Amino acid sequence: MVRRVSAKHTPGWKAVLAIVVAGGALLWHLLACTESPMAFSPEGDLGFVTVQPWMQEQDDASIASSCIYQLMIISKGKNLRILEQTTTHMLTGPAWSPDAKHIAYLRIPLLTPGDTERLEAAWKERKQQLKQVRSRPPDEKWSSVPRRETATVPATRPSQSDEKLALPPLQPITDLIDNATAAPLIPAELVTRNVETGKVVSVVEVELPLAARNGEDIKDNLQWTYFVTRPQYGADGKWVYFCFQDVVMGVNPTTGDKRFLATPAMQSQLSPDGKTVAFLQEKVIGFLRTDGQRAVYLRWDEEPSLWGLTWADDKTLAILRKADKEKEGADLALDFIASDGSSITSQPLPLAAGSDAEAGQLGIAPDAKHMVISVGEKVFFLKRDGTILKTWTGEDEALLHPTFTPDSKHVAFKYITRLEEQDEDGPITVRAIVFFTPQGKEISRVAVPQVRAPQTRPASQPATQLSK
Repeated sequence: MVRRVSAKHTPGWKAVLAIVVAGGALLWHLLACTESPMAFSPEGDLGFVTVQPWMQEQDDASIASSCIYQLMIISKGKNLRILEQTTTHMLTGPAWSPDAKHIAYLRIPLLTPGDTERLEAAWKERKQQLKQVRSRPPDEKWSSVPRRETATVPATRPSQSDEKLALPPLQPITDLIDNATAAPLIPAELVTRNVETGKVVSVVEVELPLAARNGEDIKDNLQWTYFVTRPQYGADGKWVYFCFQDVVMGVNPTTGDKRFLATPAMQSQLSPDGKTVAFLQEKVIGFLRTDGQRAVYLRWDEEPSLWGLTWADDKTLAILRKADKEKEGADLALDFIASDGSSITSQPLPLAAGSDAEAGQLGIAPDAKHMVISVGEKVFFLKRDGTILKTWTGEDEALLHPTFTPDSKHVAFKYITRLEEQDEDGPITVRAIVFFTPQGKEISRVAVPQVRAPQTRPASQPATQLSK
């Protein structure tokens, strides 16, 4: 069926982010914010990044030297290698080239406490200056310009029956311009490594304004940037696409060329065939061909999960969202949206998600026969039609970021729990990568090496200077 999208106001992800970073009651959500998605190579090797506390107590993961970021690869033979580890940069989840020879990811500089204070003060000052400029009266010379006559409205207007189609809303674009003018710049780097040797092949600098998702709170906004930024290779292996600071862009790691595909955008996902980028705005879903030949915008007023955007196949986008309990009889629902804008179908899911619905994580098998949804301390293994095959429930533990193998035979998770099982207030970290069948049977796990943290904070500065 085709669902008619309502015109209700969407609270947007800014409000959801405020909930996610709120406090200890959402402990697994907080860790999900510091753990990025994983990716399988075409040959079945798994690339991922983990974040471990570098101090005895788990500090803010956006502050330099409080955590250590590690880029790792697990081969099909379950051998684990560490390609990079750093306490000065965030490392995003990696992307595999189509030939599986290269892996690409972003380095985003972490902050010192001094950086945070300085940048927040500069941000507030610039916004105030911008507000003063916008409040000035127009130049007097414009008052002499004759007023234009209003065009006559034709008696017969074109049909406006298709309510789903929409143009990009003006307000988010205006907000983006204001933010780009006032916000500090983040000098990130797109890094490409040779998988066999582990050596860096290229580094391309990408400098864009910090996304303003939570006022002038630098740390929260940097955290937002981290968990929504997910590089992906195009089908030809020449371009890497990602959503960074409200902009969907492509970067050619070989030449260093950059191009902007869409803006504004909160989150994006490249289709399996590499031909279409889907992205979310406030109340809008956009589909843009990577060759630049076509764009489709649809109105969409629902409340998406922060980690629930994925493709069901080359032409169908799936979005996990919070359902209307009274109308749909469920906590969660899936919307399937055709990339040409021809249909939006909804599928309520009979899952006991409760208040965790905003933070659900969705994985769909490449053969489209099975799905996995991770919500809080529960994991649901389902058939494609929503039939529940098995439910996994953790006790002070969770499985994050379900990721299917290319052959759809297995699904991998990040297994997280306390660093010290007896310490109820101790830090939480990724202890292993666990592999399940699509039906929910655990088949193997690979332990993630734990870092031994120093007793005192090491003196450090970010490797790259943030702009004022």
